[in-house]
Amino acid sequence: MPAKSPSTTITATYDLIDIEMQFLSRLMTIIESQRWDVLGNAIINNQEVFRTFARSIASSPSQHLNGMTILHATVRYNPPPELAKILLDLVPESPTCIDIARRTPLHVAVGMHANPSTIELLVRAYPNACAMLDWEGKTPLHLACDDGFNLFNEEDNDTTTTKTTDRPKHCLDTIRTLINACPLAAVVEDQDDMTALEHAIMSNASIKVVGLLQGITCRQSMKVRSFVKKISEESSIVSEEPDRQLNSRSLS
Repeated sequence: MPAKSPSTTITATYDLIDIEMQFLSRLMTIIESQRWDVLGNAIINNQEVFRTFARSIASSPSQHLNGMTILHATVRYNPPPELAKILLDLVPESPTCIDIARRTPLHVAVGMHANPSTIELLVRAYPNACAMLDWEGKTPLHLACDDGFNLFNEEDNDTTTTKTTDRPKHCLDTIRTLINACPLAAVVEDQDDMTALEHAIMSNASIKVVGLLQGITCRQSMKVRSFVKKISEESSIVSEEPDRQLNSRSLS
């Protein structure tokens, strides 16, 4: 059997890339139009094909969707929690992926005010995402509390995203879920030197949200100070030990 020529191999590769890009374009049209029944049925009926495609997109983040995975792209438009679970079960490693802005799917879901049940699924799938910082030093908790932050810099007249962004902000359930998973995130400051509590206050969050954040911020700040004090005391003891040994030798 004659070997394939280099030109034949290159042509086949380009054909495969073209097919992949056509599939991605159709998939994104379904996602952006929020035709969740269509997407769910397509995934369920073609699970292996979708799993392979989703992993292919995730493995070459610089070439597709600004580094986003299919999970990133989907949770951006607030899918039903049931669909989010299907995606998580099919590609369980996807919650760990970051886009070019160093955001996980959890960052995107929180920043776009997705359903609290969807956010809870993402937290359970990858709790470490609650402590991860994006390129602006923001945790998902920062994004949940900063009402004025525009995650994708969309135009005000962009009707495609209105259905998602026109949702209640400062969701108490979302904030509580994030805090329970990573209480220490409450004392993290972003690049603007602001904590989640400060963002919530600046964004006129409800008294319940501010009260919840004040309590956890106070408790975590005390733990941090206590830890720093303990380390300082231990370091002081270690540094004094050579002096004691030296004095002991001098006396002997």
